[in-house]
Amino acid sequence: MRRRGGGKLGKSENVTIRLDPQLRYMADLVAKGERRTLSNLIEVALDKYVRKSGTRFPRGVSAVMSLTWHIEPSDRLAKLAIHRADLLTPGQQEQWSRIVENPDFWKGKRDGGKWDVSESNLDFVRLRKEWDQISSGSEL
Repeated sequence: MRRRGGGKLGKSENVTIRLDPQLRYMADLVAKGERRTLSNLIEVALDKYVRKSGTRFPRGVSAVMSLTWHIEPSDRLAKLAIHRADLLTPGQQEQWSRIVENPDFWKGKRDGGKWDVSESNLDFVRLRKEWDQISSGSEL
């Protein structure tokens, strides 16, 4: 059921969560009954939930993921900003603003005072090279 992206990512990523003690106990019991780890039980349940959830994703969260997922955090941010800017956190909005305002990241000319903000016009190679400065808020 897991989707693997390969590349730099390992098998999984760690997430710390808080659970009500009774919920944790019930989840432990279910995991033992199904002969799986608690971590695997939570992962499977979360996978089912996010695939079923669709109120903010008319075409499904999988469609958004296929448009925006990339192994590089810089590419993920840019793709998310281009396709679903409403999902950006305030910190991501600030990073994206720095990218949009910098002509070095864009191919082509300005049209009416703005760049044509699209994946085809973004220089992803340059963005990756400058990502540490963008994500830290340093001067470019």
